[in-house]
Amino acid sequence: MSVLNDILDAVVTDHKAHPLKVGGQCLKVVKRKLPKKEERVDEHYQVTISGAEEADQVTRIAFGSRFRVTYTVEMTLITPNDRDQITNLADIANWREQVRARYMKPNPIAVSAVKRVEIAGGVFLDRGDLSEGFDYDQIILTIWTFEDRST
Repeated sequence: MSVLNDILDAVVTDHKAHPLKVGGQCLKVVKRKLPKKEERVDEHYQVTISGAEEADQVTRIAFGSRFRVTYTVEMTLITPNDRDQITNLADIANWREQVRARYMKPNPIAVSAVKRVEIAGGVFLDRGDLSEGFDYDQIILTIWTFEDRST
């Protein structure tokens, strides 16, 4: 069983249980390999939960089969961009603040292996994607687990 998949599912479940609105729209939440908007499939407003491009970091703890694993999870808000510099800006900033507040609380992810969660940054309105007609706002979580692996 994949701990990363359990973490991604827990983050999706959390977002669906506490829906947020941007631009007057309830946000659809999806789990994907990467943050991307599929125009023919996706809603105009959505949050994509995905693992980061970088591989998980695995560190053996002392001797035996106990490991600390560091995962990186990306939460990306995708909204329409009317090719201006103001539409949805207040809503996007509000989404960012609400999501950060949620993950600053103790034990924000309901997976037993998760021992620590930190907000590691993310891109505020990715400049490269602004010209594509969508605003991408991202919050990145670093998640530490302790996992047992038999050899």
